[in-house]
Amino acid sequence: MRGASIGVITVLLLARSGPVSAQEGQWPLFRGPDAGAVADDPRLPETWSETENVVWRADIPGLGWSSPVVWDDHIFLTTALSAGEERAPIPGLYDPGADSGAMRSTANHRWLVYDLDFETGAVRWVRELYTAAPAIERHLKNSYASETPVTDGERLYVYFGSIGLVAALDLGGEVVWTRELGVFNGRQRFGTAASPALHDGRLFVVNDNTTQSFLVALDAATGREVWRVERNEV
Repeated sequence: MRGASIGVITVLLLARSGPVSAQEGQWPLFRGPDAGAVADDPRLPETWSETENVVWRADIPGLGWSSPVVWDDHIFLTTALSAGEERAPIPGLYDPGADSGAMRSTANHRWLVYDLDFETGAVRWVRELYTAAPAIERHLKNSYASETPVTDGERLYVYFGSIGLVAALDLGGEVVWTRELGVFNGRQRFGTAASPALHDGRLFVVNDNTTQSFLVALDAATGREVWRVERNEV
C-alpha cells in the first residue's frame, strides 16, 4: 500500500459460456435477489482464476468490504480512500502486534460511490459523499465502507455506518437526498451497521452499537424518517 492508493478493490466480471447480458437478471442488494445468494444460470463458470473465465478487471482505489450490486448495465460499489499510509489486511484471525486489532487513522478519508459499465468495466462516474478523518476506530479486518448498497432501479441507496450517513443517488450519480443517523462505536470495532434493505417504498437501516442500537425506516423517495425502534441487546 502506498500514498493515496491505500489499497485496491478488484472487481472481476466472470465469463459465461454464452453472451453476457445484465438485463437477464438484476443483483440489486447484498446476496442478490431476495438476499438468497443464488445466481440461477447454468452458463455461470464453476472455476476461475485471475485470468480464467474473466471478461474484464477493474482496480478501484481504497478499501471497502461492501459487495457490488448490479442493475441493467450499471455495477455500483463503495470504497473509503485514505490520504495517508494504511496497513493492508493480513491473513489470520488477529494481528499479534496490535491490541485487539483496533486501528485509528488520523488521515483524511474520502467516502466514494462508483458506477462501472457492466460490459467493459469502465468507470461511468464517481461520487464523493464525505471527506474527513474517521471519527471512530476500525478493526484491522474491517473497512470504513463495509455496507453493501441497494437499488430499486430508480435510485441507489448507500449507508456508511462509519460516518452515520445515508444517501440516495439517481443512477446518473446525482445526490437525491442525504440523512445523518449518527456515528457510534461497535464491539471490537467490527462496525455497527448492516447493509440497508428496501421494501414497499421504505429503506430500512439497522445500527447495532454500544450506546443504543436501533432500526429505522426512511421514506425511500425523500429520506424522511417514518419510524424508529430501539433494539435491545441479547
